[in-house]
Amino acid sequence: MRLPREISEDGEIIFGAVSRWCRQEENPDFYVTGFQIQEMDGDIRASVMHLISEFGFLD
Repeated sequence: MRLPREISEDGEIIFGAVSRWCRQEENPDFYVTGFQIQEMDGDIRASVMHLISEFGFLD
């Protein structure tokens, strides 16, 4: 996953994940997909939690 430099100095994190759901966005050219991350170390976990706090939303 490519990330902003403010979140990860490397600019990306690598992890295994499985798609759990997928649906078409309001714009029919796009889809939204939910993934379950399989394994991640502490640094990756911190980056993902930062992303969720900054950009996540509940619907």
